[in-house]
Amino acid sequence: MKKIPLAFLFAFIISFLALSALQAQSPTIRVGMYQNKPLIFTDESGTPQGIYPDILNAIATEEEWQIDYVECAWSNCLELLESGEIGLMTAIAYSEERDEIFDFTQETVISNWGQIYTPRLSDIQSILDLEHKRIAILENDIHAMRLEELLDAFALQSTLVTVNDYYEVFQLVENGDVDAGVVNRLFALQNGSAYAVDKTSIIFNPLEIRFAAPAGENAGLLQAIDSHLAAMRLDQESIYYQSINRWYETGGETIFALPDWLKWVISAAVGIALLFMMTSVVFRRQVQARTAELRRRNDELQQEIARREQAEAEIARLATVIEQAAETVLITNLKGEIVYANPYVEKATGYTIAEIRGQNLRDLYERCDQEDQFKELWQTVTDHKTWRGEFCSVHKNGSQFYERATFFPIKNAGGKIINYAAVKEDITQERAYRERSLEQERLAAVGQLAAGIAHDFNNIMTVILLYAQLARRITELPPKVEQRLFTIEEQAKRAAYLIQQILDFSRRAVLEKRPLTLAPFLKEMVKILRRTLPENISFDLVHEPNQYTIDADPTRIQQAILNLALNARDAMPEGGQITVQLDRLLVSQGGERPLPDMNPGDYVTIAVADTGTGIPADTLNHIYEPFFTTKGPGKGSGLGLAQVYGIVTQHNGYVDVQTEMGKGTTFTIYLPASPLPQDTVQRDTAVLTTGKKETILLVEDNQETRAALLESLSMLNYQVMAAANGQEALELFDKHQAQIALVLTDIVMPIMGGRELLQALRQRYADIPIVMMTGHPMGDQLDSLMAEGMTDWLLKPLNLDKLAQLLTQLLEKR
Repeated sequence: MKKIPLAFLFAFIISFLALSALQAQSPTIRVGMYQNKPLIFTDESGTPQGIYPDILNAIATEEEWQIDYVECAWSNCLELLESGEIGLMTAIAYSEERDEIFDFTQETVISNWGQIYTPRLSDIQSILDLEHKRIAILENDIHAMRLEELLDAFALQSTLVTVNDYYEVFQLVENGDVDAGVVNRLFALQNGSAYAVDKTSIIFNPLEIRFAAPAGENAGLLQAIDSHLAAMRLDQESIYYQSINRWYETGGETIFALPDWLKWVISAAVGIALLFMMTSVVFRRQVQARTAELRRRNDELQQEIARREQAEAEIARLATVIEQAAETVLITNLKGEIVYANPYVEKATGYTIAEIRGQNLRDLYERCDQEDQFKELWQTVTDHKTWRGEFCSVHKNGSQFYERATFFPIKNAGGKIINYAAVKEDITQERAYRERSLEQERLAAVGQLAAGIAHDFNNIMTVILLYAQLARRITELPPKVEQRLFTIEEQAKRAAYLIQQILDFSRRAVLEKRPLTLAPFLKEMVKILRRTLPENISFDLVHEPNQYTIDADPTRIQQAILNLALNARDAMPEGGQITVQLDRLLVSQGGERPLPDMNPGDYVTIAVADTGTGIPADTLNHIYEPFFTTKGPGKGSGLGLAQVYGIVTQHNGYVDVQTEMGKGTTFTIYLPASPLPQDTVQRDTAVLTTGKKETILLVEDNQETRAALLESLSMLNYQVMAAANGQEALELFDKHQAQIALVLTDIVMPIMGGRELLQALRQRYADIPIVMMTGHPMGDQLDSLMAEGMTDWLLKPLNLDKLAQLLTQLLEKR
C-alpha cells in the first residue's frame, strides 16, 4: 500500500519536468500589433488577422514558438519595441534612421509608399497645393516624416494634425476636419473604398516593410524569420502568396465549375490545335530565338532609358535647387559675359534676368572702383582655381550693397574650361553688424579711459567747489571777491557737467531710474525748446494715442533729447523744421530689425528729425566719439552725441542715424518699453542745515579732498575725525565708538576700501549710519552696497547744500 503513492509521486515529477522542458523549448514572443489592415489588425472577435499574422503564425508553428500579440497604438508600439518590452514588431518600414534604433530582417515582406488623400472634389492635385492646408498624419509614421521634409524643401507652410491610426486619418479627411491626409498605399487599397475620399497624384517615399526587434536582441529570431521568408518567396503555393492573394487580389477563395457543353468544345478545340502543333514547331523555335534577342535588346534599351531618366531627374532636381536658391547664381562664357542667372538675381540687383543676361561681369563691379580686385579674380579662375572674397555691387536703384562671392571654372570631361560660374550671397547686413560691433568696441575702450579720468577729475572738482561754496559764506566779503568766488563756483559746476557727459558716454553714470511716461514729458520739453530756439525754427511733437512708458532716469533722457535738438538747431543756420516723433516698435524673434545687433522686444522710439545740412559720409563713423566735432572753435565740446550714445546704451537702448546731404538728418532712439508708471517718491529739495556738534568719522584717501571736507563739516557745526583709509578708520572707531554718530567714507581707497570698511563696521556695529561717496561710477554696485548695509550715498563733486541736508536727515533719525 505504501509503494503506490511513491510511484504516483515519481510519475508526477517526471511529467512535470517533461512539461517544463517542453515549455522551455517553446519560447513566447511578445509581438506588437497595431491596426493597419490588411497588413495586421484584429477582427470583430479580437483575433489577429492580416498578412503578417498569417506569415508569422506559419513560421511560429514550424519553429514551435508561442506568439503573444500585444495591442498598442503605432507610436506606443515603437516605444515598447525600443525599450524591449515587446520582442518583435510587424509591418514596420525600414529606414537608415530606424536602423540606428532597431534590428531589422534582411528579407522584405512587401513594398509600400505614402500617398495623399483628400475629401471628394478637392482642388489639391500637386505638392504645391498643400500650402496653408491642414494635413492629418500618423504619429511617428515614416511617411509623415518624409512629408515634413518634402514640405520644408518646397518652403510650404502647412499644419500637421497628429492621430493614432490610419482609420482616424481617413475619418478626418471624410469629415472635412482636415484638407488632406497621409496613408500608405496598401492600407488605402484595402480600406479606402469605405470612406468618401479621393486619392491624389502626390505619391512619395517608397519603402520596404519588414519585421524588427529591439537593437542587440533576438538576432536568432530575425535570422529564423529571414530563412522562412526566403523559402516562402520561392514557393508560389506558400502561405506568403496565399495570404497576399487572400487580402489583396481575390478577397477570398472563388469556386468556379465548367458546364458540360463547354468541356466538349474545349476537347474539340484541343484536337484541332494538335493538327497545327506539328506545323508550328519549327516556326516557334525561330520565334523564340528572335524573341529572346528582342527581349535582350529591349532590356538594354530599358536600362538605358532608366539611366537617362535618372540623370534627367538629377539635373531637374539640381535645376530646381538653383532656381529656388536664396543666393545669386551666375554662369558666364569664356569672355565673362553672363549666359545664365537664377531668379534671385532680380531680388539682389533689381535687374530682370533679361536685363542682366549678356552683361559682362566687369560691368557689375566697375562702379565700385575695385578694378584691381576684379583682375585678381579673373586671373585666379582662368588659372583653373577658385576665387573667394567680398565684392561691392550696385543695385539698379543706385544703392550699394555687398556680396560674399565664390567664382570658379566649369570644366568638361577633358579638363578644358567651358564656362565660369559665381555663387554670391548678400552680406550687407552682416558687414553693417561687423562695422557696428567694431565701432562699439572702439567706443567702449574710449569710454573706459574717460571714466578713469572722470574719477580723478571729480576729486579735484570736489575740492574747488567746496572751498568756493565755503568762501562765499564768509560775511562782509568785498563785492568783487564775492563775484569772483561765484564765477569759480559756476565754472566748477560747468566742469562737473563735462565730467557727467563723459560718464554718460562711458555708460558709467549713476542712474536714478523710475517709470517715465514720455508723451507728457516731451510735451513739456517742446514748450521749453519753442521758447529758446530761434524764431526761424519750428518745433513739433508727433505721436499717436498710445502708451509710451519706459523705465528711465528723466534727467538723462531730457539731456539726450536736448542734445539732439541743439545739434539740429546748429544744422539749420538759416532756419527750418525740427520734428520729434514718438512711436512704438515690436521686434520679433527672427523678424526684421532696424539695427543688426538689436535684441527682440517691445520698444518706444523717439525720432528727432531736422531739415538741415546733413552729415557727410566721412563723418558718420566718428559722430559718437567724444571730443569729435565739426563745429568751429568755441562752438561745441564734441560731447553732445557721445553723451546721447552713452545715455541710450546705459538704458539698454539703441540709437541710429539716417542722413542725406542737403535734406536733413534723423536720429532715432529705441528704448525698451515698460508697464504703466507707479507713484514714485522723490528726495526733498536740499536745504542748508547745520549739526549739533555730532562727531563724524570722515574717511577719504585724497589729502586735498579730505581737507576740504573736514573744513566744510566743521563749518556745518560737526566735530570731525579723519582717516586716510578703511584700516585707519576702523582703529579710530574702535577707540571712539561711543562718540561717533555717522561715518562718511569714500569707496575707492588703498589698503582698505569703502566696501571692506562697510562690511567690517556692519559685523561689529549694526546701527551706525554709513554714507558712501564716489567720484567713480558704480552702476549696479549701488544695489549690492545697499544690500550690504550702506545707509545712503553722495556723488562727487559734492554739493555743500546736499551734503548738509543728508547729514541732518540721517542724524535726526538716531
